[in-house]
Amino acid sequence: MILTDYLPARRNAAWDIALECGVKYGTIRLPDDDAFDLTSLSQLRAVTDAIRTAGITPLILEPLPNALHDHIKAGDALRDSCIDKFLILLKNLRETAMSAATGRPSGRRSTTTATSTWRR
Repeated sequence: MILTDYLPARRNAAWDIALECGVKYGTIRLPDDDAFDLTSLSQLRAVTDAIRTAGITPLILEPLPNALHDHIKAGDALRDSCIDKFLILLKNLRETAMSAATGRPSGRRSTTTATSTWRR
């Protein structure tokens, strides 16, 4: 059994408490603001590297950031661009050995480019 704690992407007291309790794995919530580019591998890598440096292995991304989820769910004018961003986010999660789908590190590197073929 793997025990994870729900942690924000930016270090706060929750990280320290998790470490004191012996938690070694994290369910990570990415920042949901305009300053964090969900398609940026370097920004995602900075988050996962910081968490690993603290002594926690990031395994799961939850929830899907509202900046993507809300438009996809509503099917509004930003739906297709959000699906494209989500596919890039999935590729980047794989690059950082973090998985949104299974919660298990992939350990593999991908060189493919994510492109959406979902259209109305």
